[in-house]
Amino acid sequence: MAKKILILLLLVGLFQACGPSLTVTASLEELNQAVQEDPNNPVPHFNLGLKYYSDKNFDEAIKNFDLALERDPNFALPYFGKYCAELVKDENFRHQYVLSYDEEEEIEEEYKEKIEDVKNYYSKAFTINPLFDFSMATLLLQKKTHSRNSAEFEILNEIYKLLLDGIRSYMVGHYEEAAKELDYSISRIPEYERAYFWRSLARAQIGQYDGAIADLDTLIGWTHKTNEENLVTIYYDVAELYFLRGTINIKRNNLKDAEADMKTCLVEDLGFYPAHTQLSYIYQQQKKYQLALAEIEASIFVENDDPQLYYNKGVFLAMFGKNAEAIEAYEKTIELNKYNFKALYNLAFLNEKIGEKENAKKYYQMFTEFAPNSQEKMIAEVKLKLSNWN
Repeated sequence: MAKKILILLLLVGLFQACGPSLTVTASLEELNQAVQEDPNNPVPHFNLGLKYYSDKNFDEAIKNFDLALERDPNFALPYFGKYCAELVKDENFRHQYVLSYDEEEEIEEEYKEKIEDVKNYYSKAFTINPLFDFSMATLLLQKKTHSRNSAEFEILNEIYKLLLDGIRSYMVGHYEEAAKELDYSISRIPEYERAYFWRSLARAQIGQYDGAIADLDTLIGWTHKTNEENLVTIYYDVAELYFLRGTINIKRNNLKDAEADMKTCLVEDLGFYPAHTQLSYIYQQQKKYQLALAEIEASIFVENDDPQLYYNKGVFLAMFGKNAEAIEAYEKTIELNKYNFKALYNLAFLNEKIGEKENAKKYYQMFTEFAPNSQEKMIAEVKLKLSNWN
């Protein structure tokens, strides 16, 4: 119960806090023009969504975040944008969302499915990139939700004031300031586990990787103590802690420790498929390509609707000369995401290689239709090839 109360209090405290406004200086006209000029690029759609978000037009924001994700399902920020927009736009939903962290509260039936969806938006952003830019959450700092008046909450609120300043700074992208404020929290309360978690994120954001790892070491050490030994309540899934530590180890190019972290993450939670994906990346860097492919296949076994996984599988199969299997993997990629221009190009190339010219023409043509403007040179080359074939 203490765990749920403190999670709830954190949400209440943040929603009641006063924070700076989020502004996007470009005009709607400029951002719409950017979308029209490069409609296949997810970034202009995200930027337009961010503008609508900053203008508090949350339905249009969500619409554009979805368009960004349609083009790149592995883009963390639009998921976080949807998470924030859904929480900010509807006070009743926000209230039910906060109550969902309290086991003693009854959630209204009409909100239950949406609450799970919104929680999944954040989880998806985290698993794609635990160190995504958090500053979009500034609007959350301006919102209020229903407060709790019990003596228990008043006591906890006094304690939490030490932590909230650091989290507020993190949420507006002031990571160095956040780290310093969380230093103070921990100096006052050395067992303040939430402060260690947020400080690890802040330190990682500013490149203080050793400090971030040390904070996560502390948290992971606490999770392995029994309840009788440990007076500190741990709020974080231990698999996620190992995943975060492994991600930071990758950033500091410590692949040996990163591999160990991702493997331990999977011991703690066999279904945590992003750890398989990261292991695949590690093995690819080490030129252990068979192991890299095996980890991608393990990811697909758990999560069979992620187009990027099938694309990665196709890359490795093509590398091994398994063209037919690679083509099948790339076809699955574009079935799930027609905007994956790399898969389209590779499909065309492999079909051309095995003499399937008509299929090659089809996929080259699709490539010219769905590739973003950043591929202008390659688009021109493909158009010339198609012209010569006709």
